[in-house]
Amino acid sequence: MSDSRLIVIPDDVKFENLNLRRDPVHKHIRYDDAVLLKVLEANNLDLDEMTRDNAVGGFIITWYMEQRQAGGKEDAVAEQIILEVLDAQQRSLPDMG
Repeated sequence: MSDSRLIVIPDDVKFENLNLRRDPVHKHIRYDDAVLLKVLEANNLDLDEMTRDNAVGGFIITWYMEQRQAGGKEDAVAEQIILEVLDAQQRSLPDMG
């Protein structure tokens, strides 16, 4: 049986270790850099490259969705980000009415 995960997570890391949170003033997403770096390294990804390509957010949400499918805990900030992305996508769709 093959593993359907897209992201390799070290055995000693859980999503909640990321400490995902939002800056209350600017609404920027914050997280524990050391935890993210450890997961990126396990996946042979470079943080500078991921940051330059604005891919960190997508990576974090992919990790979150995988851990939820595996029975992991819900994270309020991740859920909020997903809802915001879905809302933005919905608003960008042409009116089919």
